[in-house]
Amino acid sequence: TCGKEEGEHCFGKFSWGNLKSLKEIPEQHGIDVMAQLRKFYNQYYYAANMRLVVIGAYTLDELQEQVVRCFSDVPAHPRGEPSLL
Repeated sequence: TCGKEEGEHCFGKFSWGNLKSLKEIPEQHGIDVMAQLRKFYNQYYYAANMRLVVIGAYTLDELQEQVVRCFSDVPAHPRGEPSLL
C-alpha cells in the first residue's frame, strides 16, 4: 500500500463492521472506538513486533530503497501516551 496515495488503497478502509457495531453499540457502553484503536496502534505497531519479507525482480539496492521509503517512519519501540502539550 506504500505506493498508493493516501486514502486510495482499499486496505485504507475498515473492512469489517458497520455503523451499529463500530459506533452505536460502543457508544452505548461508553467506549470510544477511535481512542481504543489509537491505543492498540501505539502499543503494538512498532518495528520490534514486525517481520518483513521482501521479494522482487529488482536489485538489492532498489528493494532497500523502497523498504526504507515505506517503513522508515515505523517506530522501533512502542510509543508512549501522547502528550496534550
